[in-house]
Amino acid sequence: MNQLPISESAVIQRLTRKLAEQGERIKVNRSGSKAELSLGRYVVLSKQGDIKQHAADLSSLAEEHGVLQAHEFVSL
Repeated sequence: MNQLPISESAVIQRLTRKLAEQGERIKVNRSGSKAELSLGRYVVLSKQGDIKQHAADLSSLAEEHGVLQAHEFVSL
């Protein structure tokens, strides 16, 4: 099966909708920031602002939350 490229912004939108159902949200840290260096580029926050999960790789985070199918990949 052919791989279908999905943009980073589309995957973030999918994650935003999925996490909102659970009362969570995603934050994207700026490149080169101290937050990115310590936590990674992507951080999942609870409604209260607590860090629930953090990752440097958007693909693995999206697959874990079920918003990226097996035939799709994140095109950066």
